[in-house]
Amino acid sequence: MPIVPLSNRASLVGPHEFYLLKILLNNSDSYELIPKDIIEEEIDLNPSQLDFYLSKLLKLKLIYHEKNLGKDSFKITFSGIDVLSIKKLYEMKILKSLSTVIGEGKESVVYMGYDFDENPIVVKFHRIGKTSYKTLRRKKRTLQGRKSWVRLSIENAESEYNALACLWENRAYVPRPLGLGVNAVAMEYINGKPLFKTDLLEPSRVLDDILSTIRISYVYCKLSHNDLSPYNVVMDTERNIPYVIDWPQASRASEDSLEKDIRHILDFFRNKYDINREINDTLSYIRD
Repeated sequence: MPIVPLSNRASLVGPHEFYLLKILLNNSDSYELIPKDIIEEEIDLNPSQLDFYLSKLLKLKLIYHEKNLGKDSFKITFSGIDVLSIKKLYEMKILKSLSTVIGEGKESVVYMGYDFDENPIVVKFHRIGKTSYKTLRRKKRTLQGRKSWVRLSIENAESEYNALACLWENRAYVPRPLGLGVNAVAMEYINGKPLFKTDLLEPSRVLDDILSTIRISYVYCKLSHNDLSPYNVVMDTERNIPYVIDWPQASRASEDSLEKDIRHILDFFRNKYDINREINDTLSYIRD
């Protein structure tokens, strides 16, 4: 049976289903699987109504069901959290419609979307531990006392949004952040291609622009990117501007992280464009 696209599933979620998803989300820090009686306490539905709406969410694959200690228990899925994000961004008048997937990694899925003026935007859904629930259950013994996958996904989205907000306010070359959903960051769409796929006409200037962004991150936002590479820079080929993307791993600025990031980007420009910059001189520029 084909999976209904995420945008279609979001449109099929009414007020009762939406409230059920919020209950499961809000209880996810306290329960690996939320017992049905907990849900019953928090929603004003009779048993047959509750079963109807839970069944609908199960069919849409927005929740997961399992018998736990003999009790019917439920858990929100990543798609369920995504739907809550879509609804929130819609209410904020940021996202009018969601389109197709334009990128996917181990811990995120990136969609093209459109705002209320039909301008293209990007919506990045964070999904830490994006794997099957059977795999997650096998790992459960080693995860006791740690944050849930739901919480980690939400915190990653918050981290990226806050990083982008600070960088944008300080005029760094990053996509403009538009809003934060539950586990989603809506941002400006950059019409370009990855740095490693681009043949630059002014590579030295582009390198300067990238280093300028890293300097703003380090000096003004007190952050290290932690994963800087030619894969995380998008070239706007019309304006010839490099945008540094993927900031969820950004952490408190540290010398080790900074040096690692700078080495990666200097190595790329040295190998592809024969541009040689001294690491110590570059680090001094970043810090000052």
